[in-house]
Amino acid sequence: MRAIFFIAAFQFAIPVFTQGQSLDSLRQSIEATVDSNKFEVTMDAMRLLLDRDNEAALELSLLAISYASKDNDSLSIAKGLYAQSYILGQLERYDESIVVARRIIGIAKRNGFDSEYGRALNNIATSYTLLGKYDKALEHYFQSLILNERLNRIESASITLNNIGLVYYKLSNNEEAIKYYKKSLEYKKKTNSSYDLDRLYINMALCYTNSGELSLVEDLIKQALDICKGSCSDIILVEAKFGLGVVYKAQGKLELSELNFKEALRLARALNEKRFEIESLKNISIIFSDKAVYDSALLYLSAATDIAIKYKYSQILLDIYKQYSEVYGKLNDYKNEALYAKKYSNLKDSAFSVELIRNLATIQADYSERENLSTIADNERVIRAQRYLNFAIAFIGLMAFAFIYLIMRNTQTDTGGRKENKGTRAR
Repeated sequence: MRAIFFIAAFQFAIPVFTQGQSLDSLRQSIEATVDSNKFEVTMDAMRLLLDRDNEAALELSLLAISYASKDNDSLSIAKGLYAQSYILGQLERYDESIVVARRIIGIAKRNGFDSEYGRALNNIATSYTLLGKYDKALEHYFQSLILNERLNRIESASITLNNIGLVYYKLSNNEEAIKYYKKSLEYKKKTNSSYDLDRLYINMALCYTNSGELSLVEDLIKQALDICKGSCSDIILVEAKFGLGVVYKAQGKLELSELNFKEALRLARALNEKRFEIESLKNISIIFSDKAVYDSALLYLSAATDIAIKYKYSQILLDIYKQYSEVYGKLNDYKNEALYAKKYSNLKDSAFSVELIRNLATIQADYSERENLSTIADNERVIRAQRYLNFAIAFIGLMAFAFIYLIMRNTQTDTGGRKENKGTRAR
């Protein structure tokens, strides 16, 4: 998940915050600020606490919203709510994050706040993705994409396209995932943007690994790491190490794969990145199973299961149940093999219901129809423009012909008149 970034324009002197300040100290500094500037100062203090103490940052986001509400400032309220929604997501309280983001949408629609509307859509879509509700995630990502393209916000559209690709990757639809990743890359090149380009390359690498195109994978991860040139953020290192683990596993290089997954696991735990922690645990378990070290395989699966259930990662839990069944099958423990096969089947029916599949088809069809209608409209505009151009050329040609004809006629008239005058004088 990306770090939030706020830009505030301050009209008055404000307190200078430092990394070591406690929440109480920050509150005191905020209280000492003039009322008209309290919202901006609170947001600045909240930004300082992000990813360092998200619980304290959440408290400050609520305080900022209260100041904005006192001023009856709709834009500031929307910004404060966005901060609250984002932090709830960071705390993996996704259902709450969605509820708050829906409040932003109401305010944004009433007041025409397109930027806040787009951000809220992305927050909702991200939460639904992490909850494994992929139909709802795609619905909101496509709404965000349509908004960004309508406003010609190409860089924002590229980020949304990357996220759409990730949803399709989660749905094991590599063809669609690559399609949206490539379009995201095209937009980034168009705007000469490197923001999140490293993450995009890693996402593409994972997708190509799944489709068996391993020759592309290592190069993409190398490109991702070259972008930050030795100063990569920890989250990018987590994703890169995880990606390399997947690649080496697919190549049968189990020792190298295990080494990279364990490094990804270490970094994920340090960052409290639960999704990569579970994914790394699951993949390490698979490696131990492939090496016939079944006790260790079950130990890692148990750790992954606890986190997946607690944080409602239904898609990953589905993979875990499948892996449990396979491990117990290798151990000839048919009772547990059947137990986890049943759990897998029940969860799959729930996670990938007929309704979900139907919703995904409808959402994709709706977006494709919008694209087609947009293409048709663009074509019609081109045809109309060409028709007008042809008409203009014909009109200009006609006028030029008429002008030349008049000049020639006048010339002939003048010549005839001069001849007649000359003849008269001769007599």
